[in-house]
Amino acid sequence: MFDNKKGMQVKMRHILVADDEKNMRWALKKALFNDGYVIDEAENGAVALNKFESSIYDLIILDIKMRLQI
Repeated sequence: MFDNKKGMQVKMRHILVADDEKNMRWALKKALFNDGYVIDEAENGAVALNKFESSIYDLIILDIKMRLQI
């Protein structure tokens, strides 16, 4: 939970974890899931774009050096 500019508490629920390293996705998913978040995973840029276009996420954690792999 975090406070927005109006002082209201907002809880993020849906997170996309996009990383081409399986172990990194696993570690992030485990930590975030244990805190009550709903986690989607993407193993490459093409999958991440597809999920981004078809769902609404509160947060996206993205490996900036990941290849698109179309």
